[in-house]
Amino acid sequence: NEHKFKQEKKGVRVIATISGLTPNQDHGMHVHEYGDLRTPNGSSAGGHYNPDNNPHGLPPSTQRHAGSFGNITANNDGVANFEFLDSTISISRSKNPILGRTIVVHASPDTGEQPAGNAGPRVGVGVIGILNPQVD
Repeated sequence: NEHKFKQEKKGVRVIATISGLTPNQDHGMHVHEYGDLRTPNGSSAGGHYNPDNNPHGLPPSTQRHAGSFGNITANNDGVANFEFLDSTISISRSKNPILGRTIVVHASPDTGEQPAGNAGPRVGVGVIGILNPQVD
């Protein structure tokens, strides 16, 4: 499983390949508040990252939680490939930085409903960090 975040002029390009998902299903994917993975169910990562105090929503709406990527779709093998340019976040700039926070993949689709899309349990979590190019 791999996520890459690249800072671009208009936002952050998110590129991901995620395996082990429910085949042929959408899964909500969001940035959560804290880079804390101490609990097995991912609850220590907090809620959706929402520094602008927006209602929950789905792309392409800009009136949504920062780093709310909507849904990724798993293929027949339970693998999702995803690429998205998100203008609501930055990696480490002043606009809603995500470095050190957690990316969460949920078990179910994000319906867009309030308060957080009803996407179910957290089935994949990882802290957003800095890649060491010296390590394979």
